[in-house]
Amino acid sequence: MRFKFNTQNVGRIVIVAMVTLAFGHVLLTPPPQLPIRSADGIYFNKCCGLLVLKNGLATAGYRSFYYTIEADKRGPYVLPTAQLVMADRTGLSVSPAKNPLEMRFDGSSAPKWIDIVGPEGATYHFVRQPS
Repeated sequence: MRFKFNTQNVGRIVIVAMVTLAFGHVLLTPPPQLPIRSADGIYFNKCCGLLVLKNGLATAGYRSFYYTIEADKRGPYVLPTAQLVMADRTGLSVSPAKNPLEMRFDGSSAPKWIDIVGPEGATYHFVRQPS
């Protein structure tokens, strides 16, 4: 069987190539990240103490970890590289984790609060402090 170059075959080849390129683009393009500085600030919760976010580096207690800003259908959130753990009377502590929980913040350009889910599903509300 011989392949003939005619307009129908060329059209099919072009369509297959375009679909393949579009599919490859969707698979290989990373999701957009929000500006890392959008969450910068000092956040406070009276039971847990301070959480400081600055240029992709967060500090809780005496430990630091990195984070990125992501977004999904529910809005923007902070995705840390470590798990924040609520410790009794000692505030926040940080522990390494394979799947850390996101920290949700309000969707404004300068967040006023961040919610952190603690043990047993309890949510801790950290309010941004004036600079």
